Amino acid sequence: MKFAHIRLVRSSLVKICIAALIIGHAFWLPILGNFLIVADPLQPADAIVPLGGGDGERVQHCIKLFKDGHAKFFIALNPGFHPHDIRLPYSEWIKDQAMNANIPDKQIITVGGAVSTTYHEAMIIHHLAQVEKYRSIIIVTDPYHTRRTRMIFQDRFKNTNITISVQPTPNYPYHPNTWWKHSDMIYETVTEYVKMVSYFMGYLER
Repeated sequence: MKFAHIRLVRSSLVKICIAALIIGHAFWLPILGNFLIVADPLQPADAIVPLGGGDGERVQHCIKLFKDGHAKFFIALNPGFHPHDIRLPYSEWIKDQAMNANIPDKQIITVGGAVSTTYHEAMIIHHLAQVEKYRSIIIVTDPYHTRRTRMIFQDRFKNTNITISVQPTPNYPYHPNTWWKHSDMIYETVTEYVKMVSYFMGYLER
């Protein structure tokens, strides 16, 4: 009789929790979406770099920030895929976009070798920063990706005197207050949380 009572109490608590989650989703789901987004204070930096991925918005925002005087050098990585059906390596495509925007060739640094993850990008940029003796770098990525990006880069650069500033793209279609209403945003949000938990548990994106 005692165990039956315990099972009844547990079952009731589970039902209450589920009901609370459903009823309160308009409160806690936006919290989950907004937690993913960070934007560090924008200060002049030695270099700026768009992380791989997206539809080109990261590159365009980097170009704007560079031309506004926020960085001295423009870094182009090669994530190993070709957006917009281009045939050039991604780093060369980025360089073309930058030069088309009148950024001088001598201020553009292309990095060879394909990178496939945010962690790998952090490793490459860390090495480049050490070689070039950069003291500050601006990292541009999509809004939902900014918190994990900051976490990975701060971990990678924690034993250096290099300042990392993470900036979200302003026009990427991620809506933190209604993300659960859009299938692509559900995927982005859930994937980010899975990757963050995996990172905390020591499973790096290699």
